[in-house]
Amino acid sequence: MQLKQKRGLNSRNFVLTEDKLIVETKSLFLNNRFEIYLDKIGLDIQYISSARLGRKIVYGIFIAIYLMILISCFVNVIGSTKKEDIIFFSISIAIWTGIFLVVHFTKPKDDIILVGLGQKVEFYRNAPNEKTVLDFIKKIKENSNKYIVKKYAPLNSETLSKEDFYHHLDWLLKHYMIRYEHYILLKSNFESLK
Repeated sequence: MQLKQKRGLNSRNFVLTEDKLIVETKSLFLNNRFEIYLDKIGLDIQYISSARLGRKIVYGIFIAIYLMILISCFVNVIGSTKKEDIIFFSISIAIWTGIFLVVHFTKPKDDIILVGLGQKVEFYRNAPNEKTVLDFIKKIKENSNKYIVKKYAPLNSETLSKEDFYHHLDWLLKHYMIRYEHYILLKSNFESLK
């Protein structure tokens, strides 16, 4: 299963397999690719977002300063015949235009994060939409539970004692890796192997 997300110049690509999640992130300045085994991913959901009001205030102040500098540059360049003034104001406008574009195209943070056991995984909340992201997270949780049970509670009565197996099951249940119904089913399956 795969989830592709894009926000502005940034993108995230997630590939879910039976035992791991492959994460690939790309931005203007950084490309990153890593794999996380499903028993190392936290399964608690955390929402995080930037304060919208503060961003709007800073953006408004920045636009006002930018416009004042732009008007000042044009007024001074029109009345000036010096080549140095024209070059200085042209460079100033270019720099401030670049800063304006970076601020304008920087998207506010609005993410869903899987936290808990080990490594956290960040998803854009609304890319492509929140339901798709939550469905993908649900699939991660399902695959993670299957992988953890397979890894930590194998149904092999020849190599694992009854006490060890029950200890593994108790740990999985205590850490919410399996539900109680699954716990009972695994116990009965193990008993039937004896």
